[in-house]
Amino acid sequence: MGHKSVCFECKKSFSQGTDFQNIHESNCPNCGEPVTMLSHRFRPPKITETKKWETVKFLIQNGFKYQHIYKDINEPKNGEKSLSNLVPYPENLREAKDFVEKYKQQAITKE
Repeated sequence: MGHKSVCFECKKSFSQGTDFQNIHESNCPNCGEPVTMLSHRFRPPKITETKKWETVKFLIQNGFKYQHIYKDINEPKNGEKSLSNLVPYPENLREAKDFVEKYKQQAITKE
């Protein structure tokens, strides 16, 4: 259960293991372009599946780095969140646009 480095130029994913102390930005070993770090949950499309790669890139640009997304997040009075109904990531750009709009409160934003 490590993380993955993803190159959108080469359309490749590289497993990075579980050394979370040494996670750092790096470049693709094939083309030298910067890679994007994603959760181990990410399953890359085939290199030839261009439309799926566009969908992945759109999701990441909007803060969805393949972290868990939940249909319902309830906050009872005791302050503890209740999470339920894990939502699968979309497979195409049309679905991704709806997904981003619907779950934007769960996006990872840079602060």
